[in-house]
Amino acid sequence: EVEGRAEGEDEDSAIAVADAPLEEAKKHTGESAMAAALREPERQIIEAKLKAERVKGSCLKWNAKGFGFLARDDGKDDVYVNQRELHKDGFCLLMEGEPVEFEMGIMEDGRPHAVRVTGPGGAEVRGQKRRWE
Repeated sequence: EVEGRAEGEDEDSAIAVADAPLEEAKKHTGESAMAAALREPERQIIEAKLKAERVKGSCLKWNAKGFGFLARDDGKDDVYVNQRELHKDGFCLLMEGEPVEFEMGIMEDGRPHAVRVTGPGGAEVRGQKRRWE
């Protein structure tokens, strides 16, 4: 019996099961299953290093369409953020200058962005109302 294969399972069906997630990735990204498989471990390592600590900063600029940029307190490059990453119920706009904490993530195209954005100490962000509300 080969490790990782159920008793009575032939090699072809074991390979098909193992390749299923890769084929799913190929459908959504258009890249080959092999390319996706080779990139994923590298991406996971980079994300693990970036997520190791919470970053403090403030909202530098916010667009009413639901995205903006955060200035990091450590002086490193500003970071893109989408409203989906904000710790607050419903559609939210950050106030410029609002203090935040966040983790770094990598978008599918390889660019960095802020994830799990909260107010100081993990509280909900204060945000602001939409101009039309």
